[in-house]
Amino acid sequence: MPLLPGKENIGHNIEEMEEHGHSRAQSIAAALSVARKHRESGGSTVTRFHVGPIHASVSGRTDHLPMTVESGSYVLPADIVSAGGEGNTLAGFKVLRRTFGGEPYGGGQSPYGQSEGVYGLPVAYAKGGRVKAAGVLFRDPDGKVLLMHRTDGQGWAFPGGGIEKGERPEQAARREVREETGHDHDGGLSPFMHSNGDVEFTTYLAHASDGFKPTLNDEHDTAKWVSLDEAEKLPLHPGVRTALEKLKRRVRKAAGGESSGVPIVAAGGEWVISPEQVKRVGHGDIDAGHRVLDAFVKRVREELIGTLQKLPGPKRD
Repeated sequence: MPLLPGKENIGHNIEEMEEHGHSRAQSIAAALSVARKHRESGGSTVTRFHVGPIHASVSGRTDHLPMTVESGSYVLPADIVSAGGEGNTLAGFKVLRRTFGGEPYGGGQSPYGQSEGVYGLPVAYAKGGRVKAAGVLFRDPDGKVLLMHRTDGQGWAFPGGGIEKGERPEQAARREVREETGHDHDGGLSPFMHSNGDVEFTTYLAHASDGFKPTLNDEHDTAKWVSLDEAEKLPLHPGVRTALEKLKRRVRKAAGGESSGVPIVAAGGEWVISPEQVKRVGHGDIDAGHRVLDAFVKRVREELIGTLQKLPGPKRD
């Protein structure tokens, strides 16, 4: 499938740009100032990248669905998706959703198993309603993050848990931090990740002025501050791993590394595999992941061509 670059809507011709250049420069400067102040106050500026199934709003192939995917993503062509569902695109989506387990903190299916949701909460559809929860990703001045080892066997996670009736997500996150760490965080909480899947989970990013020592309750047996590289080696909760990978990309981008979006125009029926999933396919090497997926697409297409060649030709009247 050709990935066509999206077209920017300039909105002004050369003469207009020259005529209004000064006012445009002032507008841009003002916008940058607002964004800078927002980030310095604990906020964030986030570009939404598409991940998962690409649905067309009309039946059939449309070839005019502009969107942005994160650099390093892999777009499975529509014919490969359909082949996974034995000729049915929606069935192919279901197969891929099971294969990749959804997108933790950002997708439509629970990646935590079918009996438990995030942080041991019951899966929403088993109860007939959506479970809501919130947690906090703490980061100290040295760039280390707070991880707590859960006693329910779900690995290392952030302090967090279910939102009680009448609570806002931020209130629940602060309460859970107090209950699970003994720390009363009075600083800012910046929305970092949000899931609209079976478990609606909000993760906040918080800056700890010092690496406070948590006082544990019975939900955790130990806690420690670790670097992002050290965290990768731990048996992390799946959603926590995704959040830390996103944080690492943000840190790398702030240091001048590459973390950008790629505009594409899709036809509908494709599936976007995130860079993290591509990396896992390649056992930690994103380039190897792309090669594996390229080989997979080639093999499936060869099988499809072989099947079509075996079909009887059209009958003549």
